[in-house]
Amino acid sequence: MPEFPFKPLRLRNLEQQLEQAFDELVYGQGRSGPPTGPWQPAIDLYELPDCYLVEADVPGVAPEDLRVEVEEHGLTISGRRQSSSVERSAHGICIERRKGSFLRHFVLEHAIVPERVERQHQEGTLILRLPKRTSKS
Repeated sequence: MPEFPFKPLRLRNLEQQLEQAFDELVYGQGRSGPPTGPWQPAIDLYELPDCYLVEADVPGVAPEDLRVEVEEHGLTISGRRQSSSVERSAHGICIERRKGSFLRHFVLEHAIVPERVERQHQEGTLILRLPKRTSKS
């Protein structure tokens, strides 16, 4: 008898089976959960008349583990999210939070003043204000 590509649904645990079927459709047969790969923080970059504003989601990254490099027309944000002591000493059953190093680089159309960059770290968000270079600065 030929095998069907999908397992028949049973009414019992229907919600769980639908979630598993959806995961297999999105992530591939035999996989469940988010895809694996290098971690990259989500970053929003806004342009205002006098500056660029950057908001980077970096939960779990200590401020001292974040590096911001600013050039006249470029911005590089890099860092590392460390594994917890529990993760290093226990057997994981479900591991979805990605760890490791990241590096993001942006080329900016307008020149900025690197020595006037303002930096804040609030509740897992890195906030940067990059003033644009004017004819006076």
